[in-house]
Amino acid sequence: MTVPEQVEGAEAEEAYDEVDQLNDLNRAVGKQLRLLRERAALMQRDVGDRLGYGPDLISALERGVQQLQRRRGR
Repeated sequence: MTVPEQVEGAEAEEAYDEVDQLNDLNRAVGKQLRLLRERAALMQRDVGDRLGYGPDLISALERGVQQLQRRRGR
């Protein structure tokens, strides 16, 4: 393996590690969201209505497959 290939491999691995960390964070936040929602005896629709989002987004957040984005103008 040449030096440029080694550098590319290291950069790709580092980028992959960052993506893994972000995915882990999203899953952890989602678990907390679900735990708090269930403790409050709320449905996903209730949380979505209060936050101005649909229940599908709340579900995706709880599963850690979606990251909440900051809204502009708020």
